[in-house]
Amino acid sequence: MPPLLIVPIGVNNIPASPALASRLQSIFRVEVSITPAGMVHTDAAFDVSRRQYDSNQLMLSLEEAFPRQTGKVLGITSLDLYVPGLTHVVGHAQFDGRCATVSSYRLEQALYGFPENHLLLEERLHKEAIHQLGHAYGLFNCESYTCVMHPSTAVEDIDARSIDFCTECGHVLEGRLDGGSPPPPRNT
Repeated sequence: MPPLLIVPIGVNNIPASPALASRLQSIFRVEVSITPAGMVHTDAAFDVSRRQYDSNQLMLSLEEAFPRQTGKVLGITSLDLYVPGLTHVVGHAQFDGRCATVSSYRLEQALYGFPENHLLLEERLHKEAIHQLGHAYGLFNCESYTCVMHPSTAVEDIDARSIDFCTECGHVLEGRLDGGSPPPPRNT
């Protein structure tokens, strides 16, 4: 199976950690590497009027920078991300695709007026990275509030969910990792 690359994007105040790489390697059963910073440019993704970065554009930049045989690519940044139609996102993925992005910007306690908490930030970042890569491996959002695949609209939602997959999502992921067929369409 092709490796998973973790790619730091832009000026990062939270580096891609070996702990995250190890966790993702264990969950997704792939070799995980962290690239040097500076391999993806952010200029084309910046929206001056919003003062945010378009996550779709960042994923296009990831696709261009890393050839298809690279495998999955997870961009990690501290930039404020959005997708058209939403005020912001903390993560975004190509469903059953190659690329995903995760941002620490809205995961930081200081943004909400609280003292910094590096352990909480790391936990949130890990949960969001697993969630977005779950989408890249073909998993849908889950209705179980404690499943890592449960959707979030606020950091409190991320804090409430587990870092683990529920039984059903875990089985779907195992099937995908074992070379199973694409996920069936979900009627939601």
